[in-house]
This record gives sequence, structure tokens and C-alpha cells, in this order.
Amino acid sequence: MYDEYQTICQQQQVAEENIQRGLAEMLDTVGTITFFDRPFGDKYYILNPDWLTTGAYQIILSNHTNQKRGRINAQDLKIIFTERLLFEYKPSDYQFLLDVMAEFNLCHEFNKHEWLIPSSLEGQSKTDLVAFKAQDYRLYCLKYTTSLPSSVIHRFIARNVKHAYEEDYWRNGIVVKHPDSDTLMFVEADAKDKEIRLWIKGERIRDCWEFFHKDFKDFSEKFDYEQLVMLPQGDNISYQFLIEAWESGEESVFISKKTGKVNVIEALGLFEIPQYKGGIHRKDSEHIAPIFKKTPITLMAFASNGLAEIQTEANNVYKAISKSVLVTAQKIEDTTVENLADAMLDYGEELLLFHFGGHSEQSHVVLEGLQKMDKIRFSRLLIPDDKHPVPIVFLNGCLSSGHVGILTAKGVKAIIATNAKVNDVEAARLANYFYRWFFEKNATLRKAFENAEATVSSNSDSSNRGLGTDRTATNGHNSFIVTVNPGEIDDKQSMPASWTLFVHSGHTKMLDWTLQDFVNEFNK
Repeated sequence: MYDEYQTICQQQQVAEENIQRGLAEMLDTVGTITFFDRPFGDKYYILNPDWLTTGAYQIILSNHTNQKRGRINAQDLKIIFTERLLFEYKPSDYQFLLDVMAEFNLCHEFNKHEWLIPSSLEGQSKTDLVAFKAQDYRLYCLKYTTSLPSSVIHRFIARNVKHAYEEDYWRNGIVVKHPDSDTLMFVEADAKDKEIRLWIKGERIRDCWEFFHKDFKDFSEKFDYEQLVMLPQGDNISYQFLIEAWESGEESVFISKKTGKVNVIEALGLFEIPQYKGGIHRKDSEHIAPIFKKTPITLMAFASNGLAEIQTEANNVYKAISKSVLVTAQKIEDTTVENLADAMLDYGEELLLFHFGGHSEQSHVVLEGLQKMDKIRFSRLLIPDDKHPVPIVFLNGCLSSGHVGILTAKGVKAIIATNAKVNDVEAARLANYFYRWFFEKNATLRKAFENAEATVSSNSDSSNRGLGTDRTATNGHNSFIVTVNPGEIDDKQSMPASWTLFVHSGHTKMLDWTLQDFVNEFNK
């Protein structure tokens, strides 16, 4: 300990503190001692180098450390040091040894009194990467300019062991699960290529990237690296390249003959969607104007009440919307008055589209537990502030056209609703294809609706989405687009079609708008 060294100095009539430190630094330079010129645990240390090396090696090479797959705690240290060694180590020495090891990236603390020893991790993943990539995925890459410091991946593993999927982490990587979804990310470092690659699959790919990417930013602050994402055609595109294109005012950039041109905003959206309180930032934190003033939100609410296809609809619709880089998808299952009201408080002013899937009638919708909500209260819940009406509403239940009048009167511009008792399977199918065309294929509102309607058959009479005594869905089906004045459709009127796209008479131009057009209008 340094205080023992000071006592020896004083016995030798070396009393001045600056001379004591100078002697310690000189002896450290020639290798006689090891002197740490900054405190560990509020103390300065002067050590026999062999004592330090032996203690560190004992922790790293212990059979117990290997058996614990490099993940040890304070209790494990007592076991590790039960073996007779050349030097004596007291429990009070353990923390110091680990602090010194952490200084040289030989261990990383991931919880209080829990440490990860990277050199004791297994060499390979338990997950088959080929099988992992058999499903749709997106590949991100962090490419380092000079070399890839092993500390970056090891610190990432240590920090995210709690998110490890099925305890799968190894010397060069980890498989993690997004905390708010089933989205998985396979992370692996390649020192030879100076890259960390991140394969992500699931419904919330961008959310998963943003959640874990912040750790890599923390650990790579001192290193030069480039962020890349692989486009569907196979080309990689750089985040910094896109930022520079955006600053130059370019709306699209040419990538290659295979990929052609890509939209700069959409490509940036693969990395992040700027929130309304901020914008995209460079690595050096220089602020760049946000691409969007707000991040539009699509809210989906589902209430099954015995409808077999509601879960299928919920999964497919959420998947289609989540693939868009222009909006954020939010989903409520088992919708009640309370959780719908909470969602509207959270997202009301940012809503671009609201989707409901479940039982309904002309006068009401049916929430979870067969809880009926009349259309007046329902409209108030959806649009509590007439200044911020949601532009698009899709009511995918039976006879929902009875809600059109009150919703258009409150400012909703486009509503997909039904004029008959509709089949559960066909309702789920139509919703799936509408959102795939509108969100994935960038079709116009008109084209997305027409293409989705073409998938509806006329040969099914199974369960429908109404709660009346007549449980038979209509066999015949027609679908068309209707322009309405605010308040024009009520529950006493009938239309000849099963599904209809109702458009506010003052906003018929929106029929030929794509999702991008709606987002642009939303942010004016």
C-alpha cells in the first residue's frame, strides 16, 4: 500500500510528498515496483509486479472462472482464491485486482459485484447464423478505420448480458433480444475485417438497432468508425454519406446500377427517425436540422372477443407498418377503454392513422370483454382535440360505416369502413394487403385500397365481426370509394358495398397521395 511506502520514506528521512512521488515514479519506470499514480478506491497503491500479475492470472485462468463461462461474482472470488498461491490475497484485495484488470480491459463489471472475464468466454455462438438469416433480416455494420479494439465488443457483451437470448454470448459476440419485442440481434466482431456486424430480425428492427447502438457509440467515442446498412439489393450505404447528401439538399442519391437511386430520407430512416424535439446528429454532435418536425405514429387497437383471426390481423398489420421508415408503429392488444385512453394521451397529437380490428355495429364498437362503446364516446376518445384529428381511420369490423358521419365532422379525412357484416378471415386478409401496399410498396391510398379489396372472395359465410343475432357474413361483396360531406353518413343509411373508402369532400386529392405525401402534409 502507498501508506506503507510513505512510512518507509519517512524512516529514510524522505519527508516531502513530491519527492516521495518522484521516487515512486522512477522505481516504476525501471520495473522495481508498480506504482499507480491515481487512486483506486480512494487509495494510492505501490505493488510488487509479481503480486499483481499472479492475482490477475488466477482470476483469468481459474477453472472456476471457466466453469462460470467468464461470469463471476464476489462469492466466486472467494472460491478462486482458496487455492494456495505464491502470494497471499485478502478479500480486501479482490476489488483492487478487478479495478486494475478493468483498466486494461481484462474484465468488465456488468452489475454491482459481478464481472465478465472476456478471455474465459466460449469461442463460438450456440446460434446457427445461417439459420438465423433464413428469415427476413437487416444487416448493419460498424467499420473501424485502423483497427477494431477488442474492448468495444467485450464491453458491449458485459453491458448487455442481461439481454442475452438464451444465454448465448461468446468471445467475439452475443445474441440479444430487444426488451420490448421479440426482435433478435446477432452481434459479432471480426478483427480481421475491422468490423462489428449486427444482423437483426423481427418486427421492430429499427427500434432494436437504436436501443443497442447507443452502447456502441459510448464505447467507440475514441475511435474512428463508419456506420453502414445493407440495402435490400445487397449494396451497403453509409450513414455519413446520407447525412452529407441531405445537407447538400439532395432528395435521392445513386448507389449502383443494381440498386439505382435511393430516397435520402427513407435511407436515413433505416438508422433513425428524428424525434420532434431533436434531429439527426453527427458523431461529433454537430446538430443537423431534423428531417421531420414530428415522428408520425400509427396506432393499432385490437379486441378479439372470440374472433379467431384478430391475432393474425394484429401480427400482419403491425409487421407491415413496422417496415416503413416514415412512421412509428404502436399496437394495443386486448383493447379496453383505459388502455386506449392512455394511448391517446400519449400519442394523440402525433397520430397519422388509427386502425381498429374487432366487433362493431353501426352505433358502437366492442372492446375487450364485450365492453360496448357508443360511437359518440368512441369519436371523443379518438379525437379529444378537434385541432389534431387523426387523418386516416380504418374501422375493420361489421357495419362500421355508421361511424363515418361523426368522424368526418370531427375532421377525419379518410375512413375505411364496412356497410355489412363482414367475414373474419376476409377482414384480416384485406387489412394485411392494404397495409402492405400502402406502407411497404408506397402505393397511393386509392391504389392500396383497390388492390387490397381485390383479395376478398365471395364464398365464405363463417363467423363475422358483428354481435347481432345474425352471425352470417354477406356472401356478395362490392367495394368502392365514396366522397362524403362531413356528417353525411349515419347509421340509417346503407351502401351496397362491404368495404368502402370514404373520403372527406374537402380532401379528395388525398386519394392519390402516398404515405410520404401524408407524412409531408402532417409536418407542415
